[in-house]
Amino acid sequence: MKNIFFASLVAVLGLGVQSFAQDDDYAQDQDDQVEYATKTASYDTEEDDGYGNPVQPQEEPAAVRTETQTQSSNSSSGNPFFDKTFNLAWRLGIGFNGLHGSPASSEYTKYNAEDPNEGWAGANVELGLFSQIHINSMFSIVPELQFTFRFLSQTQDEFYTWYYGYVKEELNLYIFDLDIPVTFRFNPVHFFYVEAGAQLAFNLGSGSDRTWSDADGKEITSDDTDFKWSSESMFISLVFGLGATFEMHNKNYDVGLRVVYDLTNLHKDNKDQIYPPNSTATTQPTVIENNSKVWAVQLVIGYWFL
Repeated sequence: MKNIFFASLVAVLGLGVQSFAQDDDYAQDQDDQVEYATKTASYDTEEDDGYGNPVQPQEEPAAVRTETQTQSSNSSSGNPFFDKTFNLAWRLGIGFNGLHGSPASSEYTKYNAEDPNEGWAGANVELGLFSQIHINSMFSIVPELQFTFRFLSQTQDEFYTWYYGYVKEELNLYIFDLDIPVTFRFNPVHFFYVEAGAQLAFNLGSGSDRTWSDADGKEITSDDTDFKWSSESMFISLVFGLGATFEMHNKNYDVGLRVVYDLTNLHKDNKDQIYPPNSTATTQPTVIENNSKVWAVQLVIGYWFL
């Protein structure tokens, strides 16, 4: 009887253990199924290598991103001209001249003499090369080399001569220079610029002529019309300008306005002898310095070939 009791107890315990084990296996199966579903969903939303393994997206190297951004920024103008470090161009300038800056002009008025700057007008033309060295996208240095011809003319009021009576005098001056301007150019936008700098000019030749004409306009030939004049050998000037760079038919051009303001006297011999009113044959003239200087306004056109 005792043996039958123990056999029944063992049978009951065995069934309980087997039931617990089956419950534990069922829970494990449920966990495995959830994990499999999660992985499957993850694989559905990610790229794989063809074997079911997810592939992580690769980030673009920083150096590549920087280079791409720089290229995009530099080419924003749409014109490769502005991406170059150095450019070279032909330059043509044409304009008109005048005189300024004779501080002694009041002395001329004092002696009832004509102001040395009054009535002078002329023209200029220049041809040469200029380059542009870019510091960055907004600033550049523009050195130039050009030949310049300047012409100035003055027609004086009629004055009396004892032999010819009243005559009118026309005086012409000619100056041929080698100019070396250097300006700093600022481009607030790609196509527009303003510039300022200095110019050094070397005189290659100068000349003059003087003509007299009578009241009827007939030219008078006389030794009194002989006039020897020469300019200073070197000039220092200030240069200011503005303009635009544009593209036409795949070529780049500059068009602008420039002002050249000389700081050096024009006349090599700048001493004028002035006789006061009501002077006599024994009256000594007064010597006054003529510190006239040239100013010029130019229309400039450039063709960039490099």
